[in-house]
Amino acid sequence: MLLPVYLGFLGMQSSRGIALACSVYTVLIGFLLISRLPVWSGKSLGLNVRREFALPLMLLAVLSVALLVAYTWHVMIAGSALYLAALPRRPCLALKIRHAGDGRG
Repeated sequence: MLLPVYLGFLGMQSSRGIALACSVYTVLIGFLLISRLPVWSGKSLGLNVRREFALPLMLLAVLSVALLVAYTWHVMIAGSALYLAALPRRPCLALKIRHAGDGRG
């Protein structure tokens, strides 16, 4: 939702075209917020971390926080872009899961 704000904090120059693009983006995000688009949840996996992967995952978490502190807006933009890039695949995945549960697919 805040991608245009993050870009502004990085120094993106505003113009009429950029203002229009940001407005369209905000309206699209508003529609996504009220849609029934299934969104992935990490809790739904129900995975436990094996003992040998605990330390690498903790180091990855520390690295993520360090990058967030050092390059706040870059990391926020990358996270927003990755999240938005993953959205189009989710409805197809949800339909496959629903059809698999129905015995049709």
